[in-house]
Amino acid sequence: MIEARNLRKGFGPQPVLDGVSFRIENGESVAIIGHSGCGKSVLLKLLIGLLPPDAGEALIDGENIVPMNERQLLRVRRKFGMVFQGSALFDSMTVAENVAFGLRRHEHLTEAEIARSVAGALEMVDLPGTENKQSAELSGGMRKRVGLARAIIYEPQIVLYDEPTTGLDPIASDSIDQLM
Repeated sequence: MIEARNLRKGFGPQPVLDGVSFRIENGESVAIIGHSGCGKSVLLKLLIGLLPPDAGEALIDGENIVPMNERQLLRVRRKFGMVFQGSALFDSMTVAENVAFGLRRHEHLTEAEIARSVAGALEMVDLPGTENKQSAELSGGMRKRVGLARAIIYEPQIVLYDEPTTGLDPIASDSIDQLM
């Protein structure tokens, strides 16, 4: 399902990834572990085409995404849900607007269908009834769960998590671990 072949990435004179290769089969769960600054987030961004590698190949379902243009990448990215390190919620939007963001951009659904999907995703992450809350009203754990709801709302084939429990207390971390 996902394959990295000799991926290399650096920023200026600083190499971050130097020949990373691995293969993840359909249905597998994989954790990438390493110290701060070792390139974990960079690797995830290479796998979804948010950053181009300096060398190597990133294959998703057998397709090398490295030479793809933005339109082609959008098609491949639809296979992914991404939970970003800091949740990456839009402060000016409600919980429902944040969760529905991807649906509104890429799906042709009615408002009622979107509302049902949002409610279902929030139910899955144990946040029913929070649709009208603002991001600033949420705890760190709630923000992470809203980010997860946004990532899973359109039922992606692959979900990537970038440090999903960083900065959370042990109880909130356990909750996120259970959801994953």
